[in-house]
Amino acid sequence: MDALFTCLVVLNVTVVGVHVLYFMRDYTPYWMHETFEWGKTKPFRSSNSWTKIFHVPNRRVFVGTFMAYTYLGMMVFHCFNRNTSIPQDMSEIFDLYFTPPINCFTSLLSLVFLLMQTSRRLIESLFISIFTGKMNVAHYLLGVTYYILVSTALAAPFFQSSKSDEGWCDSCKHSFASVRWYQYFAMVMFVWASWHQWKCHIILAMLRQSPSGQITKVYRIPYGDWFEFVSSPHYLAEIVIYLSLFILQKACNIYFGLILLFTIQNLTIGATVTHGWYKNKFKEYPNSRYRIFPFIY
Repeated sequence: MDALFTCLVVLNVTVVGVHVLYFMRDYTPYWMHETFEWGKTKPFRSSNSWTKIFHVPNRRVFVGTFMAYTYLGMMVFHCFNRNTSIPQDMSEIFDLYFTPPINCFTSLLSLVFLLMQTSRRLIESLFISIFTGKMNVAHYLLGVTYYILVSTALAAPFFQSSKSDEGWCDSCKHSFASVRWYQYFAMVMFVWASWHQWKCHIILAMLRQSPSGQITKVYRIPYGDWFEFVSSPHYLAEIVIYLSLFILQKACNIYFGLILLFTIQNLTIGATVTHGWYKNKFKEYPNSRYRIFPFIY
């Protein structure tokens, strides 16, 4: 059985269930709301709530990011080291059924771009973002698992290759001349979305600081950049980033296609909850803003 495909299908089905729970939230117990509430969107409830034992500080997200970064670094290192046995080991673990028709160079390029994304997110978590709320431990573990599955999905073509042949990975020596025009477009799209996500995270971090530079728990309405169009532009940028990686892999990696589908579903529900929180908290919140997709939703 293809374990990677099965895991990704289960994740997508699960997030569909979360959507259902959100739209039926008025008829479900509060503990089930933990599936779609975190950080500032989590309303204050009694301190006796038994669910508090499953909460961890949001600031610990950098630990999960570092773990995923380490795993991703291992995958990239494998691409340059002929003596590792990672593809054979991972192939046995995941028992991949599908073989994306992508050469090693494209997979390596995709992993390097993902490594850039993970590095930037790690830097933001450590030095820019301000975390004061808490999240359910299930969200925390899902985040770690998600990054591991993303790395594995991008590296899937490697797992069907053998390093016993001296000519293994000759395709990794291909120059950028082998890259198609739409892959160059994907790279530009990746950089463009990454830049806007960086700016949006800085805007959010600045809102949590007082004029004297002290961290405050007071929330304000964010303005500037993509915040002029949607309530969660950093989520929109994340989707564009993963869409660019999907295009970079010639849009034929079914594993990463499922990753992209999960990302869209997961961040859409997050943006929906955030938009509702803004509307309820600030009467002056701009009515022209959409949740996550400009002029659509």
